[in-house]
Amino acid sequence: MEVAAISGESVQLQPVKLPEPWAEMTWKVTLDSAEMYRIVTFNKGEHPDLGSSPHFISRVTFHPENLSLQIDAVNKSDSGLYTLEADPRNGRVDITTFRVSVFDRVQQPNLTVLSAHQELGQCNVTLSCSVPGTDRVTYSWSRGTSRIPSDRDRELHGHQSLLHVVIKADSSDTFYSCNASNRASWGADTVDVKPLCNSPATDFFQQVPLWAIVAAGLGLLLLLTVLTLIFLCKHRKKQNSSKDGDPPLTIYEEVEDSRPRRNANGNAQSRIVGNTIYAEINSNPQVADFTVYAAVQRPSSVKKKKINPSLISTIYMEVQEAPSRPRRPQMPRSSSPNPGHLYS
Repeated sequence: MEVAAISGESVQLQPVKLPEPWAEMTWKVTLDSAEMYRIVTFNKGEHPDLGSSPHFISRVTFHPENLSLQIDAVNKSDSGLYTLEADPRNGRVDITTFRVSVFDRVQQPNLTVLSAHQELGQCNVTLSCSVPGTDRVTYSWSRGTSRIPSDRDRELHGHQSLLHVVIKADSSDTFYSCNASNRASWGADTVDVKPLCNSPATDFFQQVPLWAIVAAGLGLLLLLTVLTLIFLCKHRKKQNSSKDGDPPLTIYEEVEDSRPRRNANGNAQSRIVGNTIYAEINSNPQVADFTVYAAVQRPSSVKKKKINPSLISTIYMEVQEAPSRPRRPQMPRSSSPNPGHLYS
């Protein structure tokens, strides 16, 4: 006979049918730890003889009227095979066995909702049921009064069971119960999942389709990419414009007309010395132009001769593309007796 007992409580082992005839009754046990004890011996017309085992001392009571054995404050170490032997003294011994298992009491399980979200007009819910600190627990689920098949739930390590359910819009019974039990006790809890499916957070995802959310995300990603490219282009252009180049230069150079000139009387005059060339060299059009002035010293030969000021002229030349180092501009000799201004 199988007997399930709750740890800390009492258990009574009583034979269903009393053996007849008998002269002596003996209760024995073989514990799961392989220990063997004689608990009590009772002869007709005598007082019960309780064993001297320290394992059951002060915890067992024998009832002669029905030959039952009561064990108080049982614990898991009391689990084992208990036997009642009836000896008629002149015949076969009658044996009755009891397989005793001691369990912890199952407390009320913790029933929680792990997730609940709307998708395609229905609500997907994941429920968790657990009884911490209790071993050898079996879980079962039910919806309303209907038991849910065990193949739809999943038991995990750590005394936990998960259940995935789908709640449709027209579902009327949304109460789910979890029952946790062992062979000695049980506990249950119930939850209504309908309010969770109608929460504002899930209503938002129900109203906004999934494709709209994906499109919005892709649009935002494209916008960020365009802004990044614009920023990089402007930054690169700014770096190129900030590079230092050769500044524009203005070069002053004395121009000498080596051909002899004649005055109005036909007399030859000395060579004219002292004309000036202004050459502006631009190395980079993007950089602001500035002018470099070079002092030109008049030869001592000019001081000794009288030169008509009208014969002294200035030539300006603007050079658009400047080499890496400024060069002396090669200006053509003027064949005119009175040089003028030249712009190129």
